[in-house]
Amino acid sequence: MDGRLAINRTTRAVEIERRAYRRNGESDLLMPTRRRSRVGDVTAIPITESKIACAQIMEKRTLLYMAVFDKLYKNPPLVDDVIVSKPILLGWAADAGIYLGKWMILGRTNLADVDFKGKKYKVVFENRVWVENFDGELLREATASEEKVLYNRTSYTPALFEHIIRAFYGIEPWDSRFDGLLPEASNLD
Repeated sequence: MDGRLAINRTTRAVEIERRAYRRNGESDLLMPTRRRSRVGDVTAIPITESKIACAQIMEKRTLLYMAVFDKLYKNPPLVDDVIVSKPILLGWAADAGIYLGKWMILGRTNLADVDFKGKKYKVVFENRVWVENFDGELLREATASEEKVLYNRTSYTPALFEHIIRAFYGIEPWDSRFDGLLPEASNLD
């Protein structure tokens, strides 16, 4: 297929979807768009009907490593206002929330001052528990005390990530399985 024809079909499909939103009395600015995420993107994550949390993509691999910040907003804030807030949760999530348009990208900016590369995890390798660094390198065999304080590397679906944020704010019950997302979790140094 000719590249220009593919672009024209995509542009036409988007325009049809925009008209449908306008016809239904909705703003086409709220129209879901399939977007690719990048490191530095700040996203709005719906938490309730009237509140959003904001997160920044700190690392992108197959999954996104996201820092969720401590303020809830009624309207999308400026991205530079978001990243000066305190991070409340740090974790791996799938990018489907962004790709499908449920999590709106507000913009891109420099990475927030968050120490996430120092995070350590425990993994089982050859029937022994090891300490693994953020980049997935096995550092050493874990001591008994490290086994108790380290968390497994875990990733979350967008829906579960939203649930965890709501749980942090007391909207839903907190589960101790989410403790590994707290910024102070698994930093041995």
